[in-house]
Amino acid sequence: MHSHDKNKDVDLFLREFNLTLSRGTATGVADFSDFVFPVDFFPPKEFPVRCEFESAVFLGDVSFFKAIFQQGAGFNFVHFEAHADFDRCVFNGPASFDYAGFATSMSFKSCVFRQSAHFNHAHFPAFVDFSNTQFLDAVEFRETSFAGAHKVGQYDPSLPGPVFSRASFAKPELVVFYKCYLGQALFCNCDVSRFMFSNITWRRRTSNGKKMVFEEDVSLSSATHDLPDGGICVFPLKPRSRQADERSYDLVAELYQQLKKNYDDRRDYWTAGDFHYGEMEMKRMATPQPNRLSHWFAEEIKSFLASEKQHFVARWAKKRGYSERNFHVFRREWHRHLGLAAWYKYASEYGESYGRPALWLAGFLLLFMLLYPISGLHPAIRAGGAQPAVYDSVSRDAGAPELSYHNYILYGSLQRGGEKLSFPALLGDSLMTSVAVAALQRDPAYEPSYPWGRALSWFELVLTSTLIALFLLAVRRQFRR
Repeated sequence: MHSHDKNKDVDLFLREFNLTLSRGTATGVADFSDFVFPVDFFPPKEFPVRCEFESAVFLGDVSFFKAIFQQGAGFNFVHFEAHADFDRCVFNGPASFDYAGFATSMSFKSCVFRQSAHFNHAHFPAFVDFSNTQFLDAVEFRETSFAGAHKVGQYDPSLPGPVFSRASFAKPELVVFYKCYLGQALFCNCDVSRFMFSNITWRRRTSNGKKMVFEEDVSLSSATHDLPDGGICVFPLKPRSRQADERSYDLVAELYQQLKKNYDDRRDYWTAGDFHYGEMEMKRMATPQPNRLSHWFAEEIKSFLASEKQHFVARWAKKRGYSERNFHVFRREWHRHLGLAAWYKYASEYGESYGRPALWLAGFLLLFMLLYPISGLHPAIRAGGAQPAVYDSVSRDAGAPELSYHNYILYGSLQRGGEKLSFPALLGDSLMTSVAVAALQRDPAYEPSYPWGRALSWFELVLTSTLIALFLLAVRRQFRR
């Protein structure tokens, strides 16, 4: 029974296997520990007693398809040298795969675990499928080794490793993932909001290093041919018919919402912030829902291209393949790069960066410092209009020439309080005016000239107020409790 010879007598082995299984009826446990199963072994479909396969070795492909383990099973320290298939298995008792090793792909698709299931320290170097599986009790993946699928014997980081899509968990608060790599895991259509994720390594964005889920990055084209399940695990991510998006971004956004809630409830706000960033990215990438105006534009374009008059513009557009679909593509690209969500990203990385709005704020202050002397600055009159403003204890003459590039070039220099005003001093006064506008100062020393300077000040006030609000929001998110 313990020989590693792949040509061992299969009939003799099967008789010994059935004898061990029948002996277990008296003790309640059938012990197959250290058994070396031959290549052509075909296990039975029902095991009435608990089966222990500790340290057993399966030399060839093995299929427990639709097998029923009435009292559960233990596959601790088992080594599978080929593909193992547990599809539609039913474990009525506790199931344990601790320290199990799998050389190639593994499938638990549509299994039912009625009691606890343990996969602690198990090693899954290739594709493993838990899709549509029902976990009715506690589930543990402690220090479980996950990776991606193999492609022609080589590790491929673009293909998924563990797949939990559409799996159901009756007791999600008892689901534990500890010290695992989930950078190539698929959780779409699976509620993960109450799982225990501890010391997890997630996938990272190349742009800013924030954590992300693999649903956002998994290949939807090549996976159909490269995955053992024919790509079924990624079908939910494929866009619906006539949808302009590359993938179902709304489904990925839903997963990000669940992960954000999970980490928020555990007060891990840094990781929750990364998943908030991912959620907003999906909302930015998704094509916005059509409204009445966009629908009217699309219909007008469609009727114009199909008009009987065949205007030369319509003929030119049709010749180049333009249609109402191009309008939706334009609308999608506008939303991604110039929409409100896009500007939210540019300004503060969706509220996750307080440095970015601070840099934008400093940049706009310097920009308006350079713009105000174009329209001109004049000494401000205090409320009441009788007294000129006072700056550096020097009284201003309200009738003095404007501080502007034009006057500086025309007069060679400007006067301020009887002293010549240098060009750096001109920019300094302009900068202080820019700061005063942003700070809503009531009595600035200089104010922009009417009308273009005043319009610039209103524009600056809107921009800087927005950036200050984004800065405070980001500080609150980063340093709350």
